[in-house]
Amino acid sequence: MYKYDVNSAEQIITGAHKLVLECVAHATDITQIIDSCHENDLRPFVFKRFAVIIHNYMLSFFFIKDSLLHYAWWDSIGYSNLTNEQKMVNASSFFESTTFSTFHALYMVCESSLRLLNKAFDSTVLDESTGGIYKVRKHLYENFLSISYSQHSNFYQFTSLIRNCTHNGGVYRNPNLPNLSVNYRGNSYSFTHNQPPNFISVELMFELSRDSIQVMYEIILDPNVISLPFIEDLYNRLYQTHPIL
Repeated sequence: MYKYDVNSAEQIITGAHKLVLECVAHATDITQIIDSCHENDLRPFVFKRFAVIIHNYMLSFFFIKDSLLHYAWWDSIGYSNLTNEQKMVNASSFFESTTFSTFHALYMVCESSLRLLNKAFDSTVLDESTGGIYKVRKHLYENFLSISYSQHSNFYQFTSLIRNCTHNGGVYRNPNLPNLSVNYRGNSYSFTHNQPPNFISVELMFELSRDSIQVMYEIILDPNVISLPFIEDLYNRLYQTHPIL
């Protein structure tokens, strides 16, 4: 289990703050490039949404720092006999879960954005909403983008494996590839069928969150994507409130 450490958590949150500023800068730059009169164009809006997700992650850290680490807060909600160990375990669990949730939220935005990009190039393509994301990604890169799929394939492979593990009760399940080794960012990671990966950490999940944003930035700046006149951000149909960053 992850053990909460104030210093390491502060380093991650400092990085998160920088990432929020990067996302806002990306949104501003892309808005100027496309010169679109539409307020809900996907290309800048996706980075505004990224910024909000990361900003909410930062708020969770301050909740830990200002509330979860203090007996007075626990007393206020009826937990007056909490030990220091229990307090720290709760802080660790909360920080770990918010880190994983942040990664999944970013992954979801990336996945849905790739589907919208496919539809922007060809409204008749991949009409089935349940079409596998691997199929969606490959179709986008092979038919519409100027950048090669191989440029991002390592990222997609690794993040998909991590996502699938968390969806499968925390274990890797693939009887066809019972022993899989993946190299990512110069490190080798091993996956064993029906076993939980022993390398998943708060630090790794945050790095994958950072990489998710970078990959999407490179896709949006692809000449074929940035030159489209308009790409509607259909997320606006789901949310009652929208990012203002």
